[in-house]
Amino acid sequence: MASSPTAQKVIGSKQDRNYVERAAVRLIMRNDGGDVVLIWFAKGEYFKLPGGGIESGEEHTVAARCEAMEETGCNISVDNECIAICEEWRNDLH
Repeated sequence: MASSPTAQKVIGSKQDRNYVERAAVRLIMRNDGGDVVLIWFAKGEYFKLPGGGIESGEEHTVAARCEAMEETGCNISVDNECIAICEEWRNDLH
């Protein structure tokens, strides 16, 4: 069962620094074989789901399509389903 969009998970913890508020999208994409698409970041050595920041006034679905194209080269359709919301404190982003 999918998480409720109103159930929020917190990642990291707030430190004594200034944070930039940033809304973002992450995508769960599958290839034709059913594998989940992940992106490897050599700096930091970790995998992440495709996605990124949402521009001011941009719709989530538009941002999702743009990020999918930028990060994977894939033109996708978005079913407009939100399965989770999280609050993240990472580096200087909130």
